[in-house]
Amino acid sequence: MRRTLLLVALALLAAAAPAGAENRIVAPFGGGPTPLVDGDPFLASLDGPFLSGDEVVWLERRPGVLAVVADGPGGRRDVDATTAEGTPEPLSFDLDVAEGRVGLTTFHFTCGGSPDCVRARAQYPADHAALAGPVAGPLTKLDTHCGLASADVAATAFLGRCLQSGGVELHEEGQPPRTLGGDSFSPSQVAGEFVARPIKRDDGAWVGVQVLRRPQLDEVYRVELGIDHYDLQPDGSLVYDVRGVAEVGWSSPSDPAVHRIAVPGVPFGVAGAGARLAVQLDRRLVVVDRLGTTLADIADPAYDSRDFDYDGTRLTWARRPCARYSFVVWDLAQPQPALAGTDCTMPGHGSGTLRVRAGRRVALTITCPQDAPAGCAGVTALSAYLRRRPAGRRSLRGSAAESFDLLPGESATIGMRLRKKGLRRFRGGEVRIETTLAKNRQEQTTRRRLRLR
Repeated sequence: MRRTLLLVALALLAAAAPAGAENRIVAPFGGGPTPLVDGDPFLASLDGPFLSGDEVVWLERRPGVLAVVADGPGGRRDVDATTAEGTPEPLSFDLDVAEGRVGLTTFHFTCGGSPDCVRARAQYPADHAALAGPVAGPLTKLDTHCGLASADVAATAFLGRCLQSGGVELHEEGQPPRTLGGDSFSPSQVAGEFVARPIKRDDGAWVGVQVLRRPQLDEVYRVELGIDHYDLQPDGSLVYDVRGVAEVGWSSPSDPAVHRIAVPGVPFGVAGAGARLAVQLDRRLVVVDRLGTTLADIADPAYDSRDFDYDGTRLTWARRPCARYSFVVWDLAQPQPALAGTDCTMPGHGSGTLRVRAGRRVALTITCPQDAPAGCAGVTALSAYLRRRPAGRRSLRGSAAESFDLLPGESATIGMRLRKKGLRRFRGGEVRIETTLAKNRQEQTTRRRLRLR
């Protein structure tokens, strides 16, 4: 089941929380730096987090593989790490975890060397795969009739949007897959024995949500209202926002009327669990009951605006104050978790003269300050300008750029090699150091003297 944007499905799990749960901070990638995809810090590297029993589940992109990971009292484990990235382009992916099940879809566009691929990707075929299985693992590949661009799971069903052919494909336990009408941008959901689908006018405008019962797909009820995000629960209840205003609402098979609840801002996402609703605002999460009573309210300036999850007693969300991600798990019976750090800090570059070492190499050490609240991450570029003998004219003789991701107190070395040709004609110069922070985009340019040996 999924919280849903108008064009992009956002994942949700509504499972029962274990007794005695506590606040936790979970670090993906083993607490290390977030691997870059093709050197691009903006390509997706995570999906999640999701709550499943006493575990937190997510997908992380490791070098050469996509891994579904679960972390709980018994430690950390890989649910599945069989999806290899051996393709010419990075895989796009979508993960869902609900009702004790995991669903994953992956695809990439096969450009065939065409220079128009980036501008016209939908015209090219896409290699794709869909997998599903229990949270305990393993995941098995589904036999799909179309390339799926999304994953939405229930205990006995899997639903995905067809990437190029349109419609959605429904897989049910013991039944052959079937394709339901619609377009590939229609965000549908499955939960329990129910399916929810958008209601659209002839002009494509989304004007409500229809709830159907499997396997016959008979209509149970419909909500005709401007909605941008919604969540289908296993009992057939819907929670949703009211488009453009600071309100959410709920309806159910036994009470299909629209029940509106005021919230302190226009929602960006909503999740339901029993008679409670979690609402995503701007870097803020609020939990209310169906009477409108606020049960929890937390702001996080480092909220990453990707998936959040709510199981009736716990909230989890991703935060990224600098470059490294963490997942917060808040047991609402406990005080709010302490959230440290909101931005990247500029690393120190030292002072004094840099020297050219053996092999015409120049090395610069950068250090993240011990008091940096969220660490240091970004890109440092070096440019070496040497002065000619005897005229003193400057010439660019070397350059390099490297990314860094440092915890407080950590250091890294950035190397540069000077061009050999004519090096003896120079008598020294300077290195220009340009550093750009990854998140808050702060820039700093400094200079250090360079001495030739």
